[in-house]
Amino acid sequence: MLKLNLDLGDRRAVHAVNKRRNQVTPEALRRVADIAKAHPKREGARSDALVSDEAYDAIEDALDVNHRTAQRWVKRAREAGLL
Repeated sequence: MLKLNLDLGDRRAVHAVNKRRNQVTPEALRRVADIAKAHPKREGARSDALVSDEAYDAIEDALDVNHRTAQRWVKRAREAGLL
């Protein structure tokens, strides 16, 4: 594992960038909901799935996020009443 010798100010700066990067905006949640609605679940899909696999793929591509982030954002869009 690579260990960097960062002082406290550097560590705070890295933390601030990571925290900001992981925040989702209301506009992004609306886009997630729009994309999910455009890709409905197909017959025989898992009943516990929030959206279709195609919707997750489209969200990942459109918003340039990984699969786990797409899942988390779909969950937040649902909690916000957008799905």
